[in-house]
Amino acid sequence: MIVGIGLSCFAMAFVLFAADPLDFHPDPFLQALVWLGFGAWCLATAWRRRNWRPPPVER
Repeated sequence: MIVGIGLSCFAMAFVLFAADPLDFHPDPFLQALVWLGFGAWCLATAWRRRNWRPPPVER
């Protein structure tokens, strides 16, 4: 799930940097950097947690 969010952020950064389709953001480069940063954070979090398992339940 978080990998999908990260990849979506990279796609959003590309769209904002390349086209700024809504002509709404005054600085598409800054917006693209924000989305790239958030996408990188999502992918890094997913990579760190790739082998995470919940602790066993002890009874």
